[in-house]
Amino acid sequence: NKDEENKDEQPTEDENNSEDDIAPLNDDTDSDVWDGKPAEKFAGGAGTVDDPYKISTGAELAYLAEKVNGGESYSGNYFKLTSDIRLNADDVPTADGEPTLWTPIGTYVSRKDNKPFSGTFDGNGHTITGLYINNATQYQGLFGNISTGGVVKNLVVAGRVIATGQNNVGGIVARLSGGTVQNCGFYGAVTAGT
Repeated sequence: NKDEENKDEQPTEDENNSEDDIAPLNDDTDSDVWDGKPAEKFAGGAGTVDDPYKISTGAELAYLAEKVNGGESYSGNYFKLTSDIRLNADDVPTADGEPTLWTPIGTYVSRKDNKPFSGTFDGNGHTITGLYINNATQYQGLFGNISTGGVVKNLVVAGRVIATGQNNVGGIVARLSGGTVQNCGFYGAVTAGT
């Protein structure tokens, strides 16, 4: 039967996307990697539970860090990740190739110099890859300091955090004082302690 003989043949170029359709994607593989600069605003939203601030790029995530580290806790505000984010090209960057360093969201120096994140950050099932921190101070992680009311949920982070000889270091959250982390995962390496 002729139909049975042809069933193992490969699809034609028209049935299977041609190489020309795939090539532009391959040429542009690093275009979505964060360039190390913060955005000037979020991707949208009003910060409410029904209309959360939307974060879709590394630059918008860095904007959140910049605002929190400047003293805005976002207490009572909501954030939602709307896409996966690549902070560096490699999931677990090494010191080779000068990866872009991440500045944690929220800082803690002392009770008087305490700038925590206190909002709700919903990763929405997305992943942040290529996190890279190499800083010999405490409170290093994607989030450096979260306080009462702060929530991080539904997020996966992959990367490397190096804070040799320090305490209060983590992949997702370094200091959690009355906040909540739920349904999150970290893949990579955290180097800390003495």
